[in-house]
Amino acid sequence: MSSICAMRSLLAASTFLRSGASRLRPLSLAPPFRLNLSRPSLGAVRPVSAAAVDKSRGGGGSGMEGRPSHPGEIHVIVGPMFAGKTTALLRRVQVEAGTGRNVALIKSDKDNRYGLDSVVTHDGTKVACWALPELSSFQDKLGTEAYDKVDVIGIDEAQFFDDLHDFCCKAADRDGKIVVVAGLDGDYKRNKFGSVLDIIPLADSVTKLTARCELCGRRAFFTLRKTRETKTELIGGADVYMPRRRRTSADADAVTAAATRDPSPWESLHEDLLELIAWRVLAGDDHLRDYVRFRAVCPHWRSSTTCPRGRGIVDRRFHPRRWMLLPEGHGLYPGHGKLRGFVRFFNLSTGAFVRVHLPLFRDHCVLDSVDGILLLQRDHDTAIRLLHPFTGDIMDFPPLETLLSKRRRRTSADADAAAATRDPSPWESLHEDLLELIAWRVLAGDDHLRDYVRFRAVCSHWRSSTTCPRGRGIVDRRFHPRRWMLLPEGHGLYPGHGKLRGFVRFFNLSTGAFVRVHLPLFRDHCVLDSVDGILLLQRDHDTAIRLLHPFTGDIMDFPPLETLLRYVSSKLVGDKWDYLRRIGAASINVSADQVVSLMMWSRGMVQVAFATSGEREWRVSSWYFNQIFSPLPFQGKLYMVRPHQTYGEPEILRIDPPQLEGTEPWLPPPTLIAKCPANTPDSDNRVLYCLVECDSEILVIALSSGVHKKNSVYRLADFVLGRRTIQVTNIGGNAIFIGKRNLNKGQIRFQGLLPASWRVKGKWRSGCAFFGFSTYSPKAHHS
Repeated sequence: MSSICAMRSLLAASTFLRSGASRLRPLSLAPPFRLNLSRPSLGAVRPVSAAAVDKSRGGGGSGMEGRPSHPGEIHVIVGPMFAGKTTALLRRVQVEAGTGRNVALIKSDKDNRYGLDSVVTHDGTKVACWALPELSSFQDKLGTEAYDKVDVIGIDEAQFFDDLHDFCCKAADRDGKIVVVAGLDGDYKRNKFGSVLDIIPLADSVTKLTARCELCGRRAFFTLRKTRETKTELIGGADVYMPRRRRTSADADAVTAAATRDPSPWESLHEDLLELIAWRVLAGDDHLRDYVRFRAVCPHWRSSTTCPRGRGIVDRRFHPRRWMLLPEGHGLYPGHGKLRGFVRFFNLSTGAFVRVHLPLFRDHCVLDSVDGILLLQRDHDTAIRLLHPFTGDIMDFPPLETLLSKRRRRTSADADAAAATRDPSPWESLHEDLLELIAWRVLAGDDHLRDYVRFRAVCSHWRSSTTCPRGRGIVDRRFHPRRWMLLPEGHGLYPGHGKLRGFVRFFNLSTGAFVRVHLPLFRDHCVLDSVDGILLLQRDHDTAIRLLHPFTGDIMDFPPLETLLRYVSSKLVGDKWDYLRRIGAASINVSADQVVSLMMWSRGMVQVAFATSGEREWRVSSWYFNQIFSPLPFQGKLYMVRPHQTYGEPEILRIDPPQLEGTEPWLPPPTLIAKCPANTPDSDNRVLYCLVECDSEILVIALSSGVHKKNSVYRLADFVLGRRTIQVTNIGGNAIFIGKRNLNKGQIRFQGLLPASWRVKGKWRSGCAFFGFSTYSPKAHHS
């Protein structure tokens, strides 16, 4: 009876594997992995007569008397724990079963972690098998006749079989079997483990798999034990072992010591309190890596908290929000052969870099990144997939090609009809004045304009009660995209380049979000400057100056730039157009009756030009200046520093918007609002003052150029009040860039994107300021 059961189990497994072979999808050898296999049922077995089994038991058959008609094979799969050895074994066995061969699976009865009668992967995939104490008993358990019908033998956890070498020699050389062996090649001390290495000289092929290091995310070739046990054979899973990359013995000893030390106070905490601490850890800037590292060294906390693997996408706590896929440059896109499957990620908060092995990019392309989760498109079927870059979790979505089908465009009437049929929302009960107040608050945020438009798109009552930004994107200052910057593409791809097909990218300086916008206007326009996110353009054929709102598409025309050529200083050497296009600063002002005036200063002029929309020629100020430094537009006005000719006090000037009352507009002369500390002749350090905007206020940066460099930051408001000794010691999560061509005129806020340290009064304080003198400009030019 036991022989009949053995035959049925063997034939059921073979039938199952053959039937599933056509549905097998190629999988990666490195984690993450998913194999859609299940334990075979006994309903699909072919009937085997008891007489045939008795014949095989009684020795009437002659299956073992002659040599096989075809030679056998031995294939070895080795690697550390969690490298996918069992998955690779099941995949190979399934392929063999798909060709019509009979397959049997064997594992050691010492491995009872997930079940005794099944080969089980770490993610729960099960296939029925024989659990044996030694391989020599396999033929006796199965029976001679059934053994003769077996073509392929898969052996899992082969390091536990002492007779592995003898069995493989007999099965392959004498019996003509295909033997696929999967097991550890070394123990936690990196010494030989079992007899797996002894059969490598006999093997037709050897596959060395790698895992992902639990601490750093890189490729791991070895296994590290996290307990105090010293015996070689210790059955366990993630609670006992972890994959580890090659490090010095001191690092490995430190990890092992942390895992095997005496119980720490953490182990005395209640599980609910540990879960609360886990939530707080996951709320940090580098939350995911800190969370994984903490789980690696604290077994009690690890057993009480959720493992991110398998839940990296479905659990928002594990989303790597502050991590960004870093372009390699030089045409090396993700999946390029020279990268060998590696890509780099950059943490926007801590500035850390991580190199991750993701061979999935060989047949996938990146479309977007959502909360750090990569949005991919598979090449051969355009399927959309979400990939967690650190846990390896994948989630499949419908192919992108399904969106190519022609569908009727949804009209505004359809939207109103749908809104009329749904249940009234609480927003519809609010008064219009309250809705307008909420709109003001929304427009005051970092990503205000997009939030405002999204809110209008989903709430019809609020949409009907608030102002539409289209048509008012320039005349209404609330809709100015202040925190958005035109992002240079690099590689010589200026806005309007043919390869971009009319698309340009914008970058939010506060949230780090990217937006790709189609602006075909750049085909015959070039960018001169950006004022509060409004692009200052020059049209090629008539040099007309135009303001463009990149998101609403609103355009406002101003006089041609060529009308200012006669005001360019004659003392300059070279092309006047080159100097005229170097816009030092520009400012937009909207009057109470919504008349837009533009004020700008070019580096080739000693006067400030201004005009209102619709005029034919630019006007210039009646006054002029010989030298100014660090011009800064702020709230419709221009601020600048006028250095003293000798060692006097540098002056901070303010230029108010053009006055439109009267017969002709005119520009008021500069107003002296503050003075900076003077440079003294006996001082070794000469101080240069710059103006930057930070969190809706103006900061004065004192840059020392002497031997003993000491940089200081002050508030302009303190200078105006005469308090010139009060320094700013912390600017929150902001970073300041100073240079000849400033990025966004000096200030970026990334919620900690570029944290730096700056010495203030003898102490190093994190997140204060960052100074650089070789920054690039967001302005793009082309002829």
